[in-house]
Amino acid sequence: MGFFKKRNKEPPPGAQMLPEPPLELAAIEHAIATQCSFIGGDAAYALAFTREADERMERAVKSGEERALVTQRSDFLREQMRSAFDINTFLYVRFDIEKVDCNSYGYACYEVLFRTVPLRRLLGVTFYAGDSNDTLENKENVFVIGLWAPVFQLELILQSLSKSSAFKDVCAQKPLQILEHFEPLVKDGVMRVDGIASEGDSLAKRIYDSLKLDGEIIM
Repeated sequence: MGFFKKRNKEPPPGAQMLPEPPLELAAIEHAIATQCSFIGGDAAYALAFTREADERMERAVKSGEERALVTQRSDFLREQMRSAFDINTFLYVRFDIEKVDCNSYGYACYEVLFRTVPLRRLLGVTFYAGDSNDTLENKENVFVIGLWAPVFQLELILQSLSKSSAFKDVCAQKPLQILEHFEPLVKDGVMRVDGIASEGDSLAKRIYDSLKLDGEIIM
């Protein structure tokens, strides 16, 4: 007898991607900014960053119904980010060292990344860097920046890099890989609102601070 049939669980509010790409983009960026805006920086700066995220969301929606959908989706993604360790993965950004054509090729690769991807998409990301495993085995000549974050955040970063002519000029084969295999990279800091935090010397931090000082960081 089927008295105790299992009922299909309803997905929680906001679990489904929004059908309109601009609205989904607005929800993801809003979730990243509001979840990570208070990681570092003073309260006033963090509040301004959150307010800017709210304003970007308002520009994306065209009705109260769309606003409610974006807010609901953003809240769901924020909840996902709170347990980020369970959903995070790597995006490997691969650079052809010969195309970079610079003795400090790691420096040049980070410059391309930070000039291309807005800060609002990098908040909370953990950076890793180093030569690829195949480079160490003399099979290729590739420098890798590994970005550790929720998949939905990595997708936005991937979009930014895919559209960048500066990245296309120096990228290696298979330029953007979401965790196809593990690379032997060294942890290089975490992006906060006030810059990159690191326990030791960080190449990423040095480059980011230099670009920020020159006004080259995209918010």
